[in-house]
Amino acid sequence: MAEIEETYDPIDFGKRLKKIRKQHNITQERFAEILNVSTDSITKYETGKVNIGHDYIIKICKMFNISADYFYFDQNKHLKVDNEINDEDLRCIFSKLDEEERTRAIEILKLAFPKTVA
Repeated sequence: MAEIEETYDPIDFGKRLKKIRKQHNITQERFAEILNVSTDSITKYETGKVNIGHDYIIKICKMFNISADYFYFDQNKHLKVDNEINDEDLRCIFSKLDEEERTRAIEILKLAFPKTVA
């Protein structure tokens, strides 16, 4: 099974979100319009006070043509993969998800690992 070396840090996530927004010269106001949320929500996402929803992360990744791992991992934090995981483990995990969860998981995996998608 895969495990993350360090826990998720919403403040780091927010800093990366703000950085990518500014790199594209987008104001918080415009970003809020694009995501159909309030400017206050953008501020809370960027300061790590509120976690952003997966649907928004997917939209942001598509918008900026980046992988979701940009938000979750920095260069020194990588996903450790236990060599014991196999296809059967993955089938078991996916079988417990409903159709919407499976679709969302596949979208997230495609965004996180774009080089593996043909």
